[in-house]
Amino acid sequence: NEYFENQIKHWKNINDENGKMIYGMLCFRLALINEEFSKKIASLFDNYENLDPNIKQAVASAYAISFEDDVYSILLEKYKTEKFDEEKIRFLNALLSFRKSYLILNTLGLILTGEVKMQESIRMISYLTNNPFVKDALWIWLKTYINKLREIYKGTGILGNTLSYIIPFLPYSKIKEIEEFFSKNKIEEAEMGIKKGIELLKIYSRLYS
Repeated sequence: NEYFENQIKHWKNINDENGKMIYGMLCFRLALINEEFSKKIASLFDNYENLDPNIKQAVASAYAISFEDDVYSILLEKYKTEKFDEEKIRFLNALLSFRKSYLILNTLGLILTGEVKMQESIRMISYLTNNPFVKDALWIWLKTYINKLREIYKGTGILGNTLSYIIPFLPYSKIKEIEEFFSKNKIEEAEMGIKKGIELLKIYSRLYS
């Protein structure tokens, strides 16, 4: 937290494009892990339309984190009615920033209702690796709908690459369950990605547990 706070102070007053971009990224990262900072910048959401685009994702996600259930329907409505893809992605990311697992599962459920394109599913579950509070929800959804993902990305190699990236961020307490699941549910086209992901999950577990 201290590192991000110091960096934010440094980059806040650097007004070239790179400086603004870095400032926005730092605010986003700190908002995800620091509740006090999240509440501070969530107050900017009332003026969302007039914000610098570089800070919009941080503010929208902070708004979700700070108010949880109270703003789910607000963010969902903004996602549904927004015309521009860039803004739709920001609101969808905000809907994936909640700390309550059932809200995350509600958002992932939009894939199944058709309110979010199935092709967006990989990007959505990849985004969830930014959210350390919902690892169990991510694993529940992934193991439940893995076959749907196989159908969508069959023959592309995308699923294997995605699993190699996502699996290391799954719950350390579920390593045995994850190994058993992929042992029983063979995904030949993603075998190497799964193996790599599980190896990294074990390494991270040893480093951070």
